[in-house]
Amino acid sequence: MDNSTLIKNARSKMVPIYKRALGYKPERMKTVHLATSFLLCVAGKHKNLELLNKVSVPKSVESTSGDPYITKNLVQILRDQQPQPISNSITEKELLSLRNHLNTLYNNDGAALAAAFHPYKTYGYDFSSPSGEFLSIHSKNHGNAGALIYMVLSQSKEGIETLKITKEILESVDSPSTALGRPFIPNEEIEYEKPENLLPDEIDIERLSDLSALMLPQTLKLNNLVKNIQIIKPAYALRQLMIGVGSWLLLYLIKISSEDKPIIIADYTNGNNERLRTQARACFARYISNFGNFVSRGVDSGSINISTEEAAALSIIQSETTAESDDLESHFNDFALRIGWAQPRAGNVKHKHFETVPDTLSVLLMSLLTIDEVVTMEEISKRLFESWHLCIGLAAKDHSLLSEAGYNPLDYSADLRLNRECFKNLSIALGLAWEPSDGLVLFRLQSK
Repeated sequence: MDNSTLIKNARSKMVPIYKRALGYKPERMKTVHLATSFLLCVAGKHKNLELLNKVSVPKSVESTSGDPYITKNLVQILRDQQPQPISNSITEKELLSLRNHLNTLYNNDGAALAAAFHPYKTYGYDFSSPSGEFLSIHSKNHGNAGALIYMVLSQSKEGIETLKITKEILESVDSPSTALGRPFIPNEEIEYEKPENLLPDEIDIERLSDLSALMLPQTLKLNNLVKNIQIIKPAYALRQLMIGVGSWLLLYLIKISSEDKPIIIADYTNGNNERLRTQARACFARYISNFGNFVSRGVDSGSINISTEEAAALSIIQSETTAESDDLESHFNDFALRIGWAQPRAGNVKHKHFETVPDTLSVLLMSLLTIDEVVTMEEISKRLFESWHLCIGLAAKDHSLLSEAGYNPLDYSADLRLNRECFKNLSIALGLAWEPSDGLVLFRLQSK
């Protein structure tokens, strides 16, 4: 057996170890994949989306005779459906126009939707649309991460309430993009797999209870977020909800792989302060490295049990490659970027840093505030650190906290005060803060 085959086989044997250690299989997961996984567990049901897939993925060249993804063939297929989803008067040109429009709506990231049925094959597909009616059981790349989140949330009363409100939001969303696709979805509902059956056997009630306690600060803020979304009812409620759920998962990865309480420094200065950018990069490097070596450390300490065969596979990987850290670091890196906690997204920039994008920062602030509440910058600083472990210079004590955590050298006046100013300006631009007088910054939810 050649060396590459040996390593490939060893890496395949690492998958069950990853699943036991994390509770799911780490993949190159996008937000849409996590959303599908989590919302399927919340809904507990799904529908057959074969026809919607065919309508939403137009092809211009036949793969085989009668290819249903070619518009001229699809017209007759749709007319033969009972009930008939289109009028007999619709032309091939009009149907193609509709299909192109649906593809734009449901494949807005250019990679989630693919032709998935005969004569094509695909690894999986998702619909990038905020609707409980478009949940695909053919979604891949999530490794059942949504099932783990669902089961951990189910262990606390706040988590149970979060799941209840999430289901209400999911069932209430009815956007124009949903209405356009609805004629191509059958009415029959199919029961989804129970979330507990999607987890590795090693993730038992005791461990779920421990994880629930570990993640309680984030669960409380996720609970507050869904309450705010439900009351305010923004047009993109499900997107905001999934950014919150994704932030919960990212903190889970950081917390289970960190020995001390995490301290995350993010750079909001647009790169205008080199010392701050350096420390934000160092922070990201610290936590991606912690996660990359999480399994090896667990095996060495005895907290992660492996078989003799798995130990042999791990030994091969550790001696020949960095496959373990590559697998885990790729998962962490991709997800942190896609959920909006790290930048830049450009693949040619090797060194990433913590910096929440505007949409993600908006969600985090919404999770910290309650309706009709007005709070100061200092209070926001306290809540950001206690709930999301962000320590970015909003309060004077942040300097000593960062220094004790090893983020040096940073000057409070020259570095952190600039970060505070940039954070303030972004929060004001998001409509979640205002400055009634010099030095006084207040935060509150937008009224809609």
